[in-house]
Amino acid sequence: MEGRGGVCTVRCRHCHRPLTDPESRALRLGPECDPGRAPAPRGDVEQEQLPGL
Repeated sequence: MEGRGGVCTVRCRHCHRPLTDPESRALRLGPECDPGRAPAPRGDVEQEQLPGL
């Protein structure tokens, strides 16, 4: 954990990315690195198939 201005940055213990979600911060694991949680939705959208494929 490192801090600047009194704010503590909690990082994932696996990938070392900064964590913002309270549950992730408590577990010190991001959603992508925690096998017990599904990753956050990525916002994928349905697209039509490209012509010629």
